Amino acid sequence: MPKTLSASRTRVLALGLFLLALCSAPTAWALNGDVIWGSGCSDPEREKILAAMAHIESQFFGGEFRECVEDAVMVWDNHATPEAIVRRIRENEATKIHCVDASVCGAGNDGCVIGRPTHEEINLFHGYIQASTTPVEGLAGTIVHEVAHTKGWFHPPRSGSHPDHSFAYSFTVPVQVGHCLGFPPLWPVGEPNFLARSSLTNETELAHVGGGGGQPYELRCTNRQIARGARVEASATRVNRLALRCNAVLTPSAGSTADSTETVDYQCPPGDALVGFLAASGSLVNGLLALCGDIDDVRAGSQALSTFGYLGGEFTGDVSLRQCPPHQVVKHVYGRDGARIDQMRVVCKALDTTPHGNPINLPRLGTARGRSERRHCLGNGVMVSILGRAGGEVDRLGGECMPTRGAGFFGALQIDADLDKLHLLPEVGGPGGSYFQDYCDDIFADAVVGFQVRSGARLDQVRAICADAQDWASSAASVPTHRTPPRGGNTGVPRQRLCPRGHFVVGMHTWSDRTVHATDTVHGLTPICRKIDYRPILQQLPDGAGTVGALSGEAR
Repeated sequence: MPKTLSASRTRVLALGLFLLALCSAPTAWALNGDVIWGSGCSDPEREKILAAMAHIESQFFGGEFRECVEDAVMVWDNHATPEAIVRRIRENEATKIHCVDASVCGAGNDGCVIGRPTHEEINLFHGYIQASTTPVEGLAGTIVHEVAHTKGWFHPPRSGSHPDHSFAYSFTVPVQVGHCLGFPPLWPVGEPNFLARSSLTNETELAHVGGGGGQPYELRCTNRQIARGARVEASATRVNRLALRCNAVLTPSAGSTADSTETVDYQCPPGDALVGFLAASGSLVNGLLALCGDIDDVRAGSQALSTFGYLGGEFTGDVSLRQCPPHQVVKHVYGRDGARIDQMRVVCKALDTTPHGNPINLPRLGTARGRSERRHCLGNGVMVSILGRAGGEVDRLGGECMPTRGAGFFGALQIDADLDKLHLLPEVGGPGGSYFQDYCDDIFADAVVGFQVRSGARLDQVRAICADAQDWASSAASVPTHRTPPRGGNTGVPRQRLCPRGHFVVGMHTWSDRTVHATDTVHGLTPICRKIDYRPILQQLPDGAGTVGALSGEAR
């Protein structure tokens, strides 16, 4: 039966369609193809470089590059959205290129920038340009990689013979924007490095909008609920407060009333679900539209939008379309808030799949002092390693995650064996100490189920507690565990935090500050556990009331 639209809703749809077109249309300008030749480039090298610049311009104009950047998992991004990264890379500025010997950039580097330039001036290695194994697309990726450095995006620091960028490096902005331009035959144009968000078919987190201010918040529809709308309080130019409407129930709100002048409580029409947002943002979320889709269409894999709903604010800054992949609807929103909504991270979940438990927080280790970060594994993922830096205490801490899946008729828990889906739980802390990267014994079978630490005012030592994932999820009376090597010093009080049986560490809430040292160290750690259970359960989508998940969470 066709849906009829009121005049006011028609105006909202018209606004939404215009903004969607603005968001998705390729721009007519891109990275300036003009090259200012520096020193050392021969005629054949110039010819290949110009071909690479033409490839860059064609990809920027076609929009595939932007879609790839949105689909990539990135760290060390200075809280820039994919749209802001693409805008900065595409700034209409001529690129000065030098062709240099290997000694200029160092062994193993195909290109480099010297210092931290404020304009597009890069160096490319003769041997790399000239090699028959370097395709034009690969050279284009190196150029954009180095241009990203000139825009302020860098890699983690190195540590002696073992670079601590060994894994984090793969998710940094320069690597991802370069990778998106392809390197045939090794990988095609438009493919992110490692995990693509859209490849996660059960649950995924879309790229963020907004900046890095404020403190972490979570808005979660519990277990079998899905988002059917949102409630926003806003001023004329900013989104100040946000809540999700989970079926008939509102979650607690993030943000504050601040200087709000309007409140919009938008519900998708009956039979529809929330499938995303259209957002405008800079350092804050400036404006929001709710995007709804017919549930039957979503089940069938269609991404057609049935209606839009204006939520509030103003559409200035970078306009971002955040729509769930096929078969998925909005389940949670994570982000950062203060007086306003600083950041949003939309989490989507497939319809008609087993409802796993909501995250629960184990008691904090250390103190809640300094900058706070709360991050989760993607794709119903579990932690399989910890990494960071440590000396007399824990200077920096992060981890690696792998998605999970159910296997066989009884839905036995399995860790996905596809290494391309290994992804980083971003590190927090400073550059002190020495690098470490410690895996559970078997990343295709074992998962992190807790932490053993020494702590006081700060985190003095850390090690992960691991167990076989299937055994930990089983009803066996006891399951053996093993620990990664201790990292850090021997001060502080020994403490242990262990997830309940069937629950796994799926994220960390961490705090870092520089109370004693000249650089940040990790002051606090709250392990985030979640029940992962693939045993067959019929997913229902009732319209009735249910519970609402607060930040502390609860388990199924």
